[in-house]
Amino acid sequence: MNSSTTTASTSFSSPSAVHPKLLIGIYYSAFVALGLMMMALGATLTELAQRTNSGFDEISYSFVARSLGFIAGSILCGRIYDRVRNGHAVLAGALATMALLSSFVPVMPILGVLIGLFLVQGMAGSLINVGGNTMLMWSHQERNIGALLTGLHFSWGLGSAISPLIVEQMERLTGNINWAYWVLALAVVPACVGLLRAPSPPHPRTASDEPAPKVNLRLALLVATFFFFYTGLEATLISWIHTYTMQTGLGDKSAAYKLNSAFLLLFTFGRLIAIPIAAKFRPRTILLMDFTGCFLGAAAILIWPASAKVLWVAACLLGLSMASVFPTMLAFAERRMHLSGKLTGYLFSASSGGSMLLPFLVGQYFISVGPQMLFYVLIVSLAIDATIFTVMMLLYPTATKPQHV
Repeated sequence: MNSSTTTASTSFSSPSAVHPKLLIGIYYSAFVALGLMMMALGATLTELAQRTNSGFDEISYSFVARSLGFIAGSILCGRIYDRVRNGHAVLAGALATMALLSSFVPVMPILGVLIGLFLVQGMAGSLINVGGNTMLMWSHQERNIGALLTGLHFSWGLGSAISPLIVEQMERLTGNINWAYWVLALAVVPACVGLLRAPSPPHPRTASDEPAPKVNLRLALLVATFFFFYTGLEATLISWIHTYTMQTGLGDKSAAYKLNSAFLLLFTFGRLIAIPIAAKFRPRTILLMDFTGCFLGAAAILIWPASAKVLWVAACLLGLSMASVFPTMLAFAERRMHLSGKLTGYLFSASSGGSMLLPFLVGQYFISVGPQMLFYVLIVSLAIDATIFTVMMLLYPTATKPQHV
């Protein structure tokens, strides 16, 4: 997506015939559906491995494929929404495509084809992600757009948190995971109907053609590396906590579903309370508190690996502590360099790379090293991010204005 669609200087056209509150509900429902379908993989990983007669090292390629799809889709999708007039049709089509692909996941016995499904699913998910964020901005000119965008991602978190619970209930009622995927796929219907009935918001036009300031490449590289490891550890924990609980004997399948949902609920709640916290504390203070909570949670599980109570408490602490890391680091970086649309896209691509590599890495050694591999990766990633943050604090201790040439 080019900078004309994301910079603060953008002048938004008035969206004719589009009801703002209706669009908010439609976009939010689309992100609830996205969260529901995306989180089904982690909750059903063990079952999918059994159905495809594959090991965890092999089924973990599903995470790689989906992340590659997200990366490829993110490169293309901004251009699509910039060029088409009916962005709602594109967004509805992406939702329908993702639902269709999800409905085939539980009945696909061939691992290679299943991985291909997740690749295309990732591309459809990127269209939903970028389309929802972009058109929410296009359709609203209020100063509280930040709150609206936070609500959009809260909707994703809400869908993510209840997805394992739905999977558990459907498996209990039907005896398998088939209906769980089919019910989750049906969640796209309200959003698709709303999108096709509501006119798309008009494309914004830039208010000026001022050249963008030069990018601080060193700082940008540090932030991109930070996002790579942070998003990677976040995706790793979300994807593997269910399997970890069962493989360590710290809970049965029902407990694993509930723990997965508890982590995601605390993660979602943490994003919600981060809004007033961010108004009172500087980003560096919030990040220090976040890192402290993350290290305590991960260390507790490694010190007391046989305690189910410690696992539950630590998982909840991790959910709360990790929730605000990404937006807070983004705010930290924004105070120190100009974040153009192009640069922001690169940062998000680095995030997708981390969410692809680290869950895959855990899958490769989950059996040979043991389930504790999950938290070894977590601790190492946290240590790397803490080091990067310390370096940034030393090199860029105070906020500075963007550098112009």
